[in-house]
Amino acid sequence: MGWSDKLWTASITVAPELRASQPSWQRRAIAVCQSRAFEILVISVIVLNAVTIGAQTYLEEGSSALQVLEVLDWPIVVFFGLELLVRFTAYGFNPRRFLANPWNVFDTIVVVVAGLPHMAQHVTVLRAVRLLRVARLLRIMPDVAVLMEGIRRAIAPAFSLGSIIALGTYIYAVLGYLLFADAVPERFGDIGEGMLTLFELLTLEGWNDILHDLRDASPYGLWYTIAFVICATYVVVNFVVGVIITSLEDAYEARRGVSEEDVMEMLQKMDVKIDSLQNEVDHLRRERPEA
Repeated sequence: MGWSDKLWTASITVAPELRASQPSWQRRAIAVCQSRAFEILVISVIVLNAVTIGAQTYLEEGSSALQVLEVLDWPIVVFFGLELLVRFTAYGFNPRRFLANPWNVFDTIVVVVAGLPHMAQHVTVLRAVRLLRVARLLRIMPDVAVLMEGIRRAIAPAFSLGSIIALGTYIYAVLGYLLFADAVPERFGDIGEGMLTLFELLTLEGWNDILHDLRDASPYGLWYTIAFVICATYVVVNFVVGVIITSLEDAYEARRGVSEEDVMEMLQKMDVKIDSLQNEVDHLRRERPEA
């Protein structure tokens, strides 16, 4: 399957358990959802929606052109509502199965919120909802599902690593308060200022200014700053990158099908089965009467 094929098949997901035994109206809805013409139409409307949102930023409030673009938004809302209805039909009007797909939940929320009564009075909210419709382009990009799965897998280890970073930053902030509170109160006057200063060091934003301030204030300033930059910025950040890369590799392995762990497990089961069969053969040979 080429890149373009992945592009077209990734945009609208139909429940995998749907089979040809479904009613004819449901099969026709599935065919529509999986057709390339329908995909092109959906993408075109999303792009049109993005263009209208961008064009509105150049127009003044109350101008006739802005009013035209706002009126044009309602046919777009109706189209997305009809598209959602077609996909709901493809799922056999089964809400549980339809909402099991997170993208369907997202699309439903966007369409429903845009059609709520009195929403036109909340201009900022309405424009934010229009912007969310543009985000639907993510679902038609290749490998987005894999990236999202990689991020999901990275949440738990990244959270643990973030807890370690927060604890280390707190300890370092207390140490900085003890060393530099009197000399550089704007940097380490209290725990809050100290952690904010360390956060700047962690991002390497203006770290040389902090280094010079602390070095002028105390002979420990140079070693304090360098130690934190090396430990927190280079070592810990590389750990975070490593966690994300590992999670993405696991996600790609899962998409390809059988993972390395599954292969090892199957081989072990095969070894056990072979040993069992060999024992049965040996047992039959011992019990076979001699000719």
